[in-house]
Amino acid sequence: MRNVQASTMGERLSDALDPVFDRKPTFFSDSRELAGWLASLGFETYEFERAREAPDEHRHNAVVVPTDDEKILPYTEWHKLFHDARVLIVPLVSFDPAMDAARYTVDMLSRSRFETAVELNRDWLSLLMNRKTPMVFGGEGCELVCELEDDITVLKPKVESALAPGEWESIGSYFEVGLVPMPEDFRPGFRPGYVVEGTLTVPGVAVAHHKQMHPKLRPLASRAWRLFEEVREQGLFPLKMEIRNSRTTHVWAGERDLSGEIEELTNKRLELVLNEMAFSTNAGIVPEHIDWAYNAQLNEGAIGIHVGLGDGVTGAHVDFICPGVKLLG
Repeated sequence: MRNVQASTMGERLSDALDPVFDRKPTFFSDSRELAGWLASLGFETYEFERAREAPDEHRHNAVVVPTDDEKILPYTEWHKLFHDARVLIVPLVSFDPAMDAARYTVDMLSRSRFETAVELNRDWLSLLMNRKTPMVFGGEGCELVCELEDDITVLKPKVESALAPGEWESIGSYFEVGLVPMPEDFRPGFRPGYVVEGTLTVPGVAVAHHKQMHPKLRPLASRAWRLFEEVREQGLFPLKMEIRNSRTTHVWAGERDLSGEIEELTNKRLELVLNEMAFSTNAGIVPEHIDWAYNAQLNEGAIGIHVGLGDGVTGAHVDFICPGVKLLG
């Protein structure tokens, strides 16, 4: 990662978060190293085990950055500490909690544009609720058509930048409007509520798992990321993704088709059907700042689209990210 002076990043991060909180936030993390580095940027910081020591004024505006599933406090404890607080969650634990990835994520957070993102979220919601014809996407080597069925489910995005007292939000809700199936629809042969056809040129991916994932299955996410690391080291990005009737038929890395390996890692029973079609809204994340070598959630927010495979519970969740793709009609 490029060298950014702490004072510069700290000031930029404070400015970026200003629309979210009513005062400079305090950071809470289970990583001592990360907490120390955030303190060097000029923020009040506490490790989770010391969160009870934080005075009320430090808990009213909180950025919570978990890195270890085993160190996350019980919900009752969180509720007691932050019941009337504004809380923004940056779940490094679901992606890559390593320190270099954490620094990169904070850098991307400092470049993020929350106010612009929520405006775009409102625009996308309005479009999706009123759309009667298929959406055609293009640019950056992509040709894609998405047709909405009568019953679609939209992940609730943030439509106002400011958090209210008592409101908890994960960072992802600010920077995408996502179409997803209902959880009970995840079964062989399921239809996600949208029909996607076409091809994507994919410069980068993100791989996640959810807290509910059984510990025995979590290696699937690590294996999925290693697969894409190997492909990147071989110079085989961007990937070429082919989708028919919302099902991924091929993922080409050069002449190698990764679809079989991806199907095993994301749960073969889901049959490579898209479980996410998302429209990204973070104007602050631009291609020249993105480093695809990091498994970082903020990379998903770069304006464009991304599609997802796997539910993150029964297998890895993989987002195929396509910045710069535009709605043509």
